[in-house]
Amino acid sequence: MQTDNEKYNDTVQPNTAFLNELKAKLPEFFTKNGLFDLDKFKKELKNKNVNELSEGYQLDFIGKDYARRQAGEMPHTVIVPDEKQNQGEGKNSKNLFFTGDNLEVLRHLQNNY
Repeated sequence: MQTDNEKYNDTVQPNTAFLNELKAKLPEFFTKNGLFDLDKFKKELKNKNVNELSEGYQLDFIGKDYARRQAGEMPHTVIVPDEKQNQGEGKNSKNLFFTGDNLEVLRHLQNNY
C-alpha cells in the first residue's frame, strides 16, 4: 500500500517544486489550467524595464531532470531517534544527529525549517 507521499512522488515532474514555488509567489502568471504564462511574464518584465533575460548562464549536466524531479519529491520514510547516539557524549546538546540517506533527511528538514 502506497502512502500519500509515495503517490505524490510518482507524479512529480522535474520542475514540480519550482512551479509550486512560482504559483505561491506569482499566481497572477498562471492560467486557469495551472500553466505558467511565459508570454505574460516576459511582457511584465519588459513593462518594468527588467532586462535580465537578454544575458545569462546555464548549467547543463546529465541527470539534471532527474535531480529536479528528486528535489520535488516528498519524504517517504520516518525519522526515528537514535537512542544510543542521544545518550552518548552529546546527550546535553541541542543538536540533532541524523543517520541515513542525506537527500531523504533534507526532505524531512525542508518541511520543518
